[in-house]
Amino acid sequence: MDRLMLGIAFILLCCMFDTGYCMHSREKPSKRIDDATWDATIIKLENTLTSYENAEVPIKQRSLVVFHIGDMARPTDSLDIMMNNVNIFINAVELHSQSATNKAFYLFNVVDNYNPIINKIPLNKPNVGMLKWTTASSDLDAHLRTMRILGRNITDRFNDIICANQGVRGPLLKRKNGEWLNAVSYTHLTLPTICSV
Repeated sequence: MDRLMLGIAFILLCCMFDTGYCMHSREKPSKRIDDATWDATIIKLENTLTSYENAEVPIKQRSLVVFHIGDMARPTDSLDIMMNNVNIFINAVELHSQSATNKAFYLFNVVDNYNPIINKIPLNKPNVGMLKWTTASSDLDAHLRTMRILGRNITDRFNDIICANQGVRGPLLKRKNGEWLNAVSYTHLTLPTICSV
């Protein structure tokens, strides 16, 4: 179990520090999110949270997972590795049954409307949403802006907010029914300075 916790802590640290571009390297445009994906995601998110509340799912069993898929044309990253990482994560999302004890809403932040990953995201699932960003200075920038625009009315209804990106490989263990979320929650409770952003 200790090796699993260290592995998860390492993944979270990689996610926190793999920000890609400097946050101040570009001028920030006033409009970044596609309105249609915003509207569709908010409806799904509200419906998911309402279903959790109607079923009296405790907040401690709810996670918001925000996965950033950046510009796939970035010359510093290997397209094959990024695609593989995203496929592994999407497979875990697909294996997360609606009847599982652990509940999660998976929000994909996708930069670039022509990103080849868009068609792989399982948007047919009621607990999966996507925001298309026209630009983002970095994954950290998109994560922080997402939390800000969702607001506390949404984020306070989840126990955990887990942010990851295409540079993170996993989950590799306990992928079915979001079991990997327990390990992240456990790490957060025992090592809060590692999991907190």
